[in-house]
Amino acid sequence: MYELSQDIHNLEFQLENLKLLGSKGTTGTQASFMELFSGDEEKVKRLEELIAADLGFNACVPVSGQTYSRKTDSYFLSVLSGFAQSAYKFSNDMRLLQSFEEMEEPFGTKQIGSSAMPYKRNPMRCERICALARYVMVDVGNPAMTAATQWFERTLDDSANKRLSVPEAVRDDALTYLRVYLLGMPFIAIYNFLAAVMRSQGDTQTPLWALVAATLVNIAGNLFFVLVFGMGTAGVALATVLANALAASLLFFSLITADGPLHIEPREVFRIDMTALRPMVRIGWPAGLQGAVFSISNLVIQSAINSLGADAMAGSVAAFTIEINIYCFINAFGLAATTFVSQNYGAKNLERCKRATYVATGLNMVATVLMVALVLVFGRTMLGLFTDVPAVVELAMARIFWVASFEPISVLMEVSSSAMRGYGYSMPPAMATLICVCSVRLIWVWTVFAASPDYVTLMIVYPISWAVTVVPLLYLYVRLMKRIKRRFEERALEAEAA
Repeated sequence: MYELSQDIHNLEFQLENLKLLGSKGTTGTQASFMELFSGDEEKVKRLEELIAADLGFNACVPVSGQTYSRKTDSYFLSVLSGFAQSAYKFSNDMRLLQSFEEMEEPFGTKQIGSSAMPYKRNPMRCERICALARYVMVDVGNPAMTAATQWFERTLDDSANKRLSVPEAVRDDALTYLRVYLLGMPFIAIYNFLAAVMRSQGDTQTPLWALVAATLVNIAGNLFFVLVFGMGTAGVALATVLANALAASLLFFSLITADGPLHIEPREVFRIDMTALRPMVRIGWPAGLQGAVFSISNLVIQSAINSLGADAMAGSVAAFTIEINIYCFINAFGLAATTFVSQNYGAKNLERCKRATYVATGLNMVATVLMVALVLVFGRTMLGLFTDVPAVVELAMARIFWVASFEPISVLMEVSSSAMRGYGYSMPPAMATLICVCSVRLIWVWTVFAASPDYVTLMIVYPISWAVTVVPLLYLYVRLMKRIKRRFEERALEAEAA
C-alpha cells in the first residue's frame, strides 16, 4: 500500500506541475503575436495566461520550440508504469501466497482450473492484472525513445508511433480476419498462376467463370456464416478462404482434364523445370517486389487512417470494397495486354504488339470510366449494403471521389507497365512505379498529412502518386518501343544482307 501511495503522490506531482505549451507559434518565438500586439510583450504574456486559464492550466511552458517537450509524455507514462509495477507486485505476491495455500483468490462456480490443488487453480484476476501491467511497463520505453530523438523537432517518430496503434474497438476483429485470411493465401497464388497459364493460350473465359463461381460462394458464405452461425468477422474471412479454394480447384481440375500443352499430370505437379523457372523468376520477381513495397506504403496510409478513428477505418474499408471492383477491370485488361504482346512479340509481329497495347488501353479506359460513373451515381446505395451510419457513409464517399474518380490515370499505368512486361522488360517499370508511388505516398503522409491530419488530405495522395508515376512509365514505354523497332530494323537488314 505504501508503494501505491507513492505512485499516487507522483501522479499528483506531475499533474500539479503540468504546463500548457501555450501560444508559442510555429517555431516557439511568438513572433506573430508580438506583431499583432505591436511589440507589447505584456499583452502577449497576458494572452497566454488567459488561454492557459481557460484550458484549466496554472501556467505555460516558458521556453519551447514547435511542440511541447516530449519528456512530458515520458514522465506521465513513467507514472503509469509505477502503478503497473505496484499492481504487478501485488498480484504476483497473491499468486505465490495461493501456491503456498496461505491466501486464495475467489474461485467462480463455473470457473475451470487445471486441478483441485490451490496452486493450479489459476488465479485469473491476478494473471490478468500481471499481463496488463507488463504491457504498460514495457511500453514506457516508447516515449523515452521519442523524447531522446527529436532531431530539432523535425522528426515524426511520435506521430508515426501513434498511427500504428489500431483502435481497440476493431483490433480483435482485424486480427481474426487477418489470421483466417492468411490460411487462404496458397489458394490465391495457385489461382493466379493457373489463370495466367490459361490466359497465355487465349483462354480468358475459364478463369472468369471460376472467379464468378467463387464470388457467389463468397457472398453466400458471408450470409451463412454470419447470419446462421453468428461467426462475425471470422465467418467473413472463412467464406473468403473457401471461395479462393474453390476458384483454384476449378482451374486445377480443368487443366487436369484438358488436352494439349496445358494438360497437367498430377504426378508431375511438384517436379521443377529449371529451364522454365529462370525466365519466370527474372520477369516475375520485379512485379512481386513492386507489390510488396506497395503494401508497405499502403500500410503507412492505413496506419494514418487508423489514427483518425473507427469511423474513418470503416468508411475506408467500405469504399475500398467498391473501388477494388474497378481495379479488377483495370488489372484484367493489363493482363490481356501482357498476354497478347508477349505472344505477338514471340512471333516477331511488332505491329500487332502495338495494336494490342492500344486496344487494351482504349477498352480499359472505356470500361473504367463507365464503372467510375456507376460508382459515383449509385455509391451511396452500394454503401447502404455495408453500413447505415451517416458519418461512415460520408467518409466512404469522400474516398470514392478522390480515389475511384481518378482511376483512369491508373489505366495508363497498368497497361503501359503490363505491355512492357510482355516484351520481357519488367525491372525498369517496376522500379519506376515502386520509387514514384511509394516515395510520394510516404512523403505525403509524413509531411502534408502530419501538418493537416484530415481524411480528405490523406485520400488526395492516391491521384497525386498516380499522376507522378504515369509520366516516367510512359517515357519508359516510348523509349522501349524505339529500341525494339531499331532492333527489328537491324535484324531485317542483316537478313537481307545474308
